[in-house]
Amino acid sequence: MGMTAKSATVAYVAALVTILVLDIIWLKAVMGPFIKAEAGELIRDQPQLLPSAIFYLLFVAGLVVFVIQPAVQVTSVGKAAVLGAFFGAIAYGTFDLTNLATLRHWPLKVALLDIAWGTLVSAVASATATWVALRGVASGPSA
Repeated sequence: MGMTAKSATVAYVAALVTILVLDIIWLKAVMGPFIKAEAGELIRDQPQLLPSAIFYLLFVAGLVVFVIQPAVQVTSVGKAAVLGAFFGAIAYGTFDLTNLATLRHWPLKVALLDIAWGTLVSAVASATATWVALRGVASGPSA
């Protein structure tokens, strides 16, 4: 079973909303205060919104293409969670490991926590979006 344009759009929106909601909670409650304490001199007082928006839009597109689409094809929310976790670990790992390699003061604790978060949030968003897409496909025809 492949994804239609409608189911891909629904999956994209579901993944984007899931990641944004979870990330806002995570950044406000846990990571924001933690990273300020660990690497405050590297952190802006206010994040730049345009690069943040571009990251989320591209990252979720990657989830749809490389994770959600293959999971929908085999109708497996579990596959979406596993592939999403892997995709998140790679993406967040790329950022954090590059920072560890190139920045003077990027704390290992921050890198490990961020990679773990990226792994988890990507798995949850992928599973959620796949579930939503599969429910949409099962509930009737789509264009």
